[in-house]
Amino acid sequence: MRLSRHNPWAFQTAVSEALKRPGYIDALWDALSNGDKASHRAPVPCEVLPLILHFAGSYKEMTLSKEEPVRISNGNFAYLTHPIPTNLHGHQVVGARISVTSHDQGWSSEHPHLRGTYIGSYTWGEALVVESSSPTSTTEQGIPRVVVGTEVYRNLHAVKIWQTHEKTFVGPLASPRGKAQVDEESKEEGVQSDGGDLISAVRPGRALALHLHAQYPGWTNFTQGAHITIQYLRVD
Repeated sequence: MRLSRHNPWAFQTAVSEALKRPGYIDALWDALSNGDKASHRAPVPCEVLPLILHFAGSYKEMTLSKEEPVRISNGNFAYLTHPIPTNLHGHQVVGARISVTSHDQGWSSEHPHLRGTYIGSYTWGEALVVESSSPTSTTEQGIPRVVVGTEVYRNLHAVKIWQTHEKTFVGPLASPRGKAQVDEESKEEGVQSDGGDLISAVRPGRALALHLHAQYPGWTNFTQGAHITIQYLRVD
């Protein structure tokens, strides 16, 4: 691909996409940190390397997906749980993205003008950071302890059409480019972006879970599938 030297943003985008290839980030890290004696290129200081990848918004990603139709009526359900590996030494979680395809029962006894809006919608999804399943990290009922949680989406009120909801959570280390993208997304109805507390709580030994909810008799949360993607940055 040929890039104009006068378009640094296009170059940054190309580099960012290239760095998402498996193993490429580690290979680039090693190359920059070791330098090149043949070309007399000095090693890049290790404390600078994370800033380079961070500015480009180039993070490693782990995605867990589930395509299994379920219907939750006036209740709660743990649909998808993404464990955080314990071997993430030298890496830090910087963001997450959750995508869900769902809809409600398609009718309600509420005022007709609420239909097709998010007002008075009682089917939704929630992102939770939970402790691992060790004996000391569960409640007396054996349920994983919740560290922090936040709403991911609500279905449109009384709309029986599949809707894909996506929410991006940005942590303290998210790149300026990533934050700008989320700020733009947050202008759209039904899209939220505040996730600093959630991402700060995501760490090895815990998990990021998607729970489905439906409140009150007659309300049903139909879910077709979901994806949870964790983004993390090499820092050491």
